[in-house]
Amino acid sequence: GKVVEYRPELWELFQLSDDQRSGKVDFETWCEVLTAVCGENFPWSLGGELWSVSEPHEAQEKSSSSGSRKVNYQKFLRRFEVAVSKEKWVGWKTILMRDVYEMLYCR
Repeated sequence: GKVVEYRPELWELFQLSDDQRSGKVDFETWCEVLTAVCGENFPWSLGGELWSVSEPHEAQEKSSSSGSRKVNYQKFLRRFEVAVSKEKWVGWKTILMRDVYEMLYCR
C-alpha cells in the first residue's frame, strides 16, 4: 500500500532525520515521518507496536519510553521492497519492443 508507494520519500525523510547516519530514528520520529508522507489514515504508533519495529535503547531496555526506543528504518523499509524477477522483466520489455516495432513497420 502506502509504504510501498511512498518508499523513496520515506527513505529520504528518514535519512534527513538520522543525524548520526545510524540507520535508526526514534519511534516518535518514525511515526511523524510516516504520518507526514503516507497520511493520518493509519494509526502508525499502533502499527509500529504490532509490527515490533522498535528496539529498546541498550541502556533502558526495561523502562523504555517512546523517545528512547529506536526504529531501524532501513530494516523496516526493506520489508516493503518490490522485486520483479529478471525473466519477467526481460519478458515484459521484449513484448513491449516487439509491439512498438510492429506498430512502426505497419505504418
